[in-house]
Amino acid sequence: MSITIPAAQAQALWRLFQDTLDPSCLATLWRAVDRSDFETADRIAREYADTLDLLLEDLRWGVGLGEEVELRSPPDLLHRVFTRVGEEAAEIREATEPEQEEARREEEWNRLLEEASRDVLAVLAEGEG
Repeated sequence: MSITIPAAQAQALWRLFQDTLDPSCLATLWRAVDRSDFETADRIAREYADTLDLLLEDLRWGVGLGEEVELRSPPDLLHRVFTRVGEEAAEIREATEPEQEEARREEEWNRLLEEASRDVLAVLAEGEG
């Protein structure tokens, strides 16, 4: 089975993984170990290892991200990673929806203001001529 993703999707993954592999993730892992919270430690370690595997095997540390990328990792790893990626994307979308809605409203207000300005100035210009 051959799976490829477009360059834009690979670049989005690269960006997400750069954020995901922040050194604070390892600090969180060790704090979980110190608390004997091995379930959390195991989850973080698996996620970190899966992400590193995908970066190494498929995204090749970001080299050649301007092209389509063939995913060569085992299906179980791809399933884990892309399940998590989908969940993270949904969380990000939900968290940013209010800001995006506000930006859409601002864009609409700006469009209306530009339209009003253009319309009024056009009428004034006709009256001058």
